[in-house]
Amino acid sequence: MQLDGQLTDRGNFYYSDERNDMPSTRRTVLAALGSSGIVLTAGCVRDENQQNDEESTGTNNGDEDDEQPQSVAEDEASDEHDCDPSGDIQVFPAITVPDGESTLDAEADGLVEVDSIDGVLEQAYEADSEEFRDEINPAEQTHHDNRLVNTATGTYPTNIGVDEEEVEAKIDTGENFVHYRGRDYVLVYRVALC
Repeated sequence: MQLDGQLTDRGNFYYSDERNDMPSTRRTVLAALGSSGIVLTAGCVRDENQQNDEESTGTNNGDEDDEQPQSVAEDEASDEHDCDPSGDIQVFPAITVPDGESTLDAEADGLVEVDSIDGVLEQAYEADSEEFRDEINPAEQTHHDNRLVNTATGTYPTNIGVDEEEVEAKIDTGENFVHYRGRDYVLVYRVALC
């Protein structure tokens, strides 16, 4: 693009470029497209705001059938669980148990009665070793590199299905310290909601 500076009759300096040579038809089409985009956007925003007002006040202005209006809370509750939540368990070797944390006994507390918990503990026990534990910094015991089992990916070493109801009856969401076959482990139970 070549710019040539020119002085107008009023003394203002301006540059002329290819845009000033643009055919008027092209400018008209571009202006029409730009203004129609603004109008469409404004219409969408207005309709959304109007719909939100109708939902919060429970009015429908006669635009819809004579259905009973639902409150916003009812809509959110019905949308909250349109799919089943899925849980996963990760197991790490517990190098230290923080002060104030209780440790569950897998046998005495019935954790081995739940197939998915028993399965991950057995796999963790088989994958665990004293040499592996010696290399772990206690402050980073739940770092992903120290993971022995992960049911979400099924790569450590096989996939185990997690029955959320059975698991939640025995352990809490988050970190759980568990004693299993002479060793301590951290079971991290997470639930992903849709």
